[in-house]
Amino acid sequence: MNFTIMKKYFLFFILFSIFCHCVFAQINIEWKKCYGGSGDDGGAHMAITDDGGYIIAGYTWSCNGDITSNHGWGDYWIVKIDSVGIIQWQKTIGGTEHDRATSVMQTTDGGYIVSGESDSNDGDVYGHHGIPGNHKADFWVVKLNASGVVIWQKSLGGTDDDVANAIIQSSDGGYVVVGGGKSTDGDISSNNGTKKLWVVKLDSIGSIQWDTSLNGYANSVIQITNGGYAIGGYLNDDLLLVIMDSLGGVLWQETYGGSSWEQPGEIIQTNDKGFLIAGDSHSNDGDVTGNHGGQDFWVVKTDSIGNIIWQKSYGGSNGDNAWALSQTSDGDYIVAGITSSSDGDVTTTNYGSYDYWIIKIDTIGNIKWQKSLGGSDSDSPFSVLEANNHSYIIAGESKSFNGDVIGNHGNRDYWIVKLSDITGIRQIKKEYVQVFPNPTQDKLYIKTIESISSKLEIYNMQCELIINKKLTGEQCIDFSRFAIGVYIIRVINDNGVFIEKIIKE
Repeated sequence: MNFTIMKKYFLFFILFSIFCHCVFAQINIEWKKCYGGSGDDGGAHMAITDDGGYIIAGYTWSCNGDITSNHGWGDYWIVKIDSVGIIQWQKTIGGTEHDRATSVMQTTDGGYIVSGESDSNDGDVYGHHGIPGNHKADFWVVKLNASGVVIWQKSLGGTDDDVANAIIQSSDGGYVVVGGGKSTDGDISSNNGTKKLWVVKLDSIGSIQWDTSLNGYANSVIQITNGGYAIGGYLNDDLLLVIMDSLGGVLWQETYGGSSWEQPGEIIQTNDKGFLIAGDSHSNDGDVTGNHGGQDFWVVKTDSIGNIIWQKSYGGSNGDNAWALSQTSDGDYIVAGITSSSDGDVTTTNYGSYDYWIIKIDTIGNIKWQKSLGGSDSDSPFSVLEANNHSYIIAGESKSFNGDVIGNHGNRDYWIVKLSDITGIRQIKKEYVQVFPNPTQDKLYIKTIESISSKLEIYNMQCELIINKKLTGEQCIDFSRFAIGVYIIRVINDNGVFIEKIIKE
């Protein structure tokens, strides 16, 4: 073999080693997107839709870039994207005052329900309870069809400030919306004038069926297996868990914390019918142990009647706040929030200010992996969900223009990141996937003899994902448009992962 050929294959070996580090790494960024305009566009919350895409809701102050209209000040901004982040439609909803969405989900009819707060009483908003110009918010609930057209809307509250933080569709086709209410009139049936946890049950067309006011403040709500509801929030600087029956009666409630203060993020019911609460803590006593300094992620696992089974503090010596949580198909949990630390449990580089910090923990709270994402400015996630094929989707906002963040339109943007995790996935046998010819010049054929659907990923020399598509049977890829070099192919399905190096000549 002559020197030129030896040098060529030595270079390929070095590049392949780099690619292996990239592709075999525990967690890869599959794709990432900024959405917005030149103004402030943030607070992005997300839900998975039946077509494999995502619905996102937050607020916008822009009227350019990805945003085509604005009613004045902030509007609800609803964005529907497909499975790889391409915008399918987007819609601004609101009036001339401030309107901000805080929660969204797909409904059983294929449409969407959105909740948040509104100071407006014009444009898309009517029925506001506040005095014009006093900037006191109502809960504002909007029902959309599958294309984003408003079907109905409801302002809920009184003449003081009432802010919705979460909404779900209940099993009877209605809705439960929760947040904080300061009003003592209007729709609020009982309140002594202090800021109260307010729970409102709506029927399928938005009419109030019942409401309940309690001491505290609500950040999240889920329907639980007995048909009632679990409310997550805070009371007297402690995390609060309230269990209600289907008619809004309180069955029991518990608080968790230490002598300093705790803030809530999200609550889920776990597979064992207990509960997991994610938030943050400044304490290191009482129910809280292991604080690393400042605020930590604080995760509390309880049984079905609220007794603590375990609790864990996660973070470093600076501020770490957990805001989103979900259980994964393997029984573990994934938690998302912000970090300004780069020590302790935070072993990935901090890019500056606050980064997304994502941790995967097992059923007893041990960290399985963790990753920081962001740039040199502030980046904050508000939703984390398991997508499919060992991947996770995170929605939030970013003010950064560097690091992991590309394409910011100005100020805050919605920032959506899709992560891929192949840690622990077994390898598909080579006889089940055929890739030919290799090396190739123009056409590359990928064939799987398995009848199940697979996902095909191809990475270039910069570890960028250049092809991401479904694979069933045989697929022909036009490689003539790609540069000469080394590429990595991944085929992922429910049976495992297949990885192959491809040389383009």
